Amino acid sequence: MVGRGRTLARLRRYDEAFDAYGRATGLDPADPMILRYRGHHYINVRKIDLALADLEKAEAMKEDDFGIYYHLALAYYLKGEFSKAADAYAGCLRTATSDDDRVACYAWQYPSLVRAGREAEAKALLDRIRPGLDVSENESYLDRLLLFKGVRTEEEVAVQMSTGPLEQSTVGYGLGLWHLLNGRPEKAREYFVKATSGDYWPAFGFVAAEVELARMKQAPEDTEARGR
Repeated sequence: MVGRGRTLARLRRYDEAFDAYGRATGLDPADPMILRYRGHHYINVRKIDLALADLEKAEAMKEDDFGIYYHLALAYYLKGEFSKAADAYAGCLRTATSDDDRVACYAWQYPSLVRAGREAEAKALLDRIRPGLDVSENESYLDRLLLFKGVRTEEEVAVQMSTGPLEQSTVGYGLGLWHLLNGRPEKAREYFVKATSGDYWPAFGFVAAEVELARMKQAPEDTEARGR
């Protein structure tokens, strides 16, 4: 059933995927991986509270799974619980087994730390980032970190937005975040709009950009506090 749920989610047939996960939990309620994948896909469809409920249960059952921590931390981040997100990304890093995994964690942990006011930890994180890390899947996340570090320019990173719909959302969100955390909310808004203008709506960058635009609309004063 878990495999069926994952396949249906990849086809964007999320209602059917959640039905499959529901049946799977009925068969094996103690399997944390059902909750891990369902939590992931709840994020895709913007049901963040349901994602957190699943992923927090999964973490309590299994403390050595990268995917549980990665998606749990992202759910905290999207809820604006930045210190919790930063701490959950520490679990993500503890269970990472490659530079690809670590860079994916760092790309979200860094802004979590900044937005939680934990500047010294954020700086120490960037000190570990360098060009040439062995990434094959998360080049966009590495570019995001190098942009924050000052090694990449906005122009160098922005060109990657045209390489595909996933990159449009991932890179667009990263550039918007860079402007937001450096006190340029209007420029950030431009990139968040670009990140949400394609059709790859399940992408985490797309979801996060939607969240940022909603925050800007509801509480514009937050954008003056470095995105917190």
